[in-house]
Amino acid sequence: MMDLFICHTPLQAKIALRVIETKKIKEYEVFYFTHVDNITQKNYYQKLATKAAKANFYVCVTRFPRYFLEMKKMFKGKKFNSVYVASIENIYTHLALTYSKFENLST
Repeated sequence: MMDLFICHTPLQAKIALRVIETKKIKEYEVFYFTHVDNITQKNYYQKLATKAAKANFYVCVTRFPRYFLEMKKMFKGKKFNSVYVASIENIYTHLALTYSKFENLST
């Protein structure tokens, strides 16, 4: 099974890159969500996505309740060994965790 990294800031992406390097994680998926679609966000997403098996850059512009359906479509039925999140206090993180299955959660 793969690991999942959930990030939404450049600092979180930097931390995720360090975790990947330190733990020598080979297979992982990235879910990077942001409310601001700019070059800085895209650069840090790209750094994470380069070696990822799958990566998703999600711009949070969808209104309630549509994003619930989008998140469900992205994560329902997915299984991960470990999920790494820098901040658990966000609806998008909560939805990703709700719709997927995982063995370990690291914050």
